[in-house]
Amino acid sequence: MKNNIVSRFSEYIRLLPSAWVFAHFLEDAESSRRILSSSKIAQAVSEFSRPESLKKKYLELSPRDRLRCALAYLMGDTGLYLEQDPFTDPLILSFLVFGARNQAGVVRVFGFDEFEPALRELFITTILEVSAGDVETPPLPQWPWRVLNDITVLAALGSQKQLKKKKSGGLTRGTSSQIKKLIDSGSQFKTENGDSIAKLGISYCTARRILYETEQEYLFNKAAFESWLSETSQKRVEDLIEFTFDEAGGWRRELFLELIDKSGGKWLKTSVFPPQDRPGAVETLRAFRFAGLIDLKKKGSEAVFTKVHTINPDSVSNLRVVIPADFTAIIPQEIDSLNLFRFTQAGVLSSLDRVYKGKIDKSVLSDTLSSGVEGEIILQWLAKCNAPLNVMETVREWLREFSRLYITERCLLVSNEKKVTSQIESFEPLRSLLEPLSADTVYVIKKGFEGRAREVLSGLGFDYRMPGQDRPPSVPEDTGFYEPPVSLPEFYPLVQPDYAQPEPSVQMRSTKYGRELKKLETSELVHVIDYAILTGQQLVFEYMGSPYIKQNTYIISPLSCQKGIEPMLEGEVSPNRSKKQFYIRKISRIGVLPK
Repeated sequence: MKNNIVSRFSEYIRLLPSAWVFAHFLEDAESSRRILSSSKIAQAVSEFSRPESLKKKYLELSPRDRLRCALAYLMGDTGLYLEQDPFTDPLILSFLVFGARNQAGVVRVFGFDEFEPALRELFITTILEVSAGDVETPPLPQWPWRVLNDITVLAALGSQKQLKKKKSGGLTRGTSSQIKKLIDSGSQFKTENGDSIAKLGISYCTARRILYETEQEYLFNKAAFESWLSETSQKRVEDLIEFTFDEAGGWRRELFLELIDKSGGKWLKTSVFPPQDRPGAVETLRAFRFAGLIDLKKKGSEAVFTKVHTINPDSVSNLRVVIPADFTAIIPQEIDSLNLFRFTQAGVLSSLDRVYKGKIDKSVLSDTLSSGVEGEIILQWLAKCNAPLNVMETVREWLREFSRLYITERCLLVSNEKKVTSQIESFEPLRSLLEPLSADTVYVIKKGFEGRAREVLSGLGFDYRMPGQDRPPSVPEDTGFYEPPVSLPEFYPLVQPDYAQPEPSVQMRSTKYGRELKKLETSELVHVIDYAILTGQQLVFEYMGSPYIKQNTYIISPLSCQKGIEPMLEGEVSPNRSKKQFYIRKISRIGVLPK
């Protein structure tokens, strides 16, 4: 979880009006006393927070509110939708949870992190009593590393430049359709819920630098992918599971895993979630299925889920790609990721239905050679797959055709005398900077006719690209394991009833210095930053991204504002207090958080 709405229960109590605390939390205190001392709050919070007290308070709730409380804790950062006035809700008045509202006026219920371990067992019992159904059909056994091949497919599509984006930023229809054909995202739910699983997989790949984003598409980063492949399968799966919990709703990981562990193999009904929360809950469960945690299916008009049943990965070893004489390919879904990716360097994947289906393709092979992969590696892999002789010979001919000629934009050093060549070869400081070029004849294209030369060569059937010409540019390496981005909490705790709130006075909230995020000109952005520095307040802003700082919403304590041709903001980013510099022109919207 990465929710930072309220850090601790004691903080929440201190935010509440004294009269409210005396009326509802300190019920045994003297009614005439209306001043809260720190020691009194600390003592009351300590008494309330004891495991025995928490369990007693929970069991005093009605069955309906016990379920609501358990679901609010399970759903973590997402919280549970609340329709009624929170300050008349028995669940809120139990102080086991708190209400929070976003800028759209939606109120949700959240639990306190420190209370969850003591109440976990009761939460699980409550949810299972309501949601567990009979075991009619056990889940089908699944290969535990399936999701690793889903990530490999996304990497392969990136290397083949098939991950195209719309101008609005989402995936194109063709890209989305192709991903759905090749990723095992959830069978019955695959075609009806948009791109959420594809986006989750791509988000993981970009977080791991396996893919990197441009304005038009997502591209492949070979070095990062090879580094990812070098980790053990178990470590890669655990890393993806951690990422999924952070990105797909922020549910409480330990609570959810223990819930499905203790379900006894029963299918749990999603009707346990309130109607307003059910669609979002199903989307989160689809993400958990993608990560290999659960099986998810339809039963009548609702979705049900249970803990996934995995097979021993060693029982499916020694699998290989089958390549018939017609250049098609049949690839077991349980193939290791390296072999799956190796195929995509010579062919295209077309579908996944228990097995991958694909075909060796000349254009894909040429693109692979152009990206810097040596043809001999492809031939060795085909031989390892026992590819038929006609396939081997045809691929060998394709390799020869690709290497017949090429146009290069690299700098060439031409030696016209054997004596000069000998000097170059013997002078190591220069020789180490050069690569000898073996060719039958080298031509210089007349200046201004480069495009025409390419057209003529293409018309003659030549691929004029140089081996390695389309090698992807270097991408900054990842600096560590995945860290969830720090962002502005969408919700803010409700600490007093609307009728008890004072009439608003002349405040900054409706100006450019208010909390609401606003789009401002650069000069006004500088004024807001200077104001925050002067008053010692934090800034929250949406950042469009720059080298080494990803696009996100940030909360910072501003330290300085450098003015000039390229204004810069330096500040400490919450909660780690790491110093970063932001380009002010990259701030799309900004607000000032009051003390």
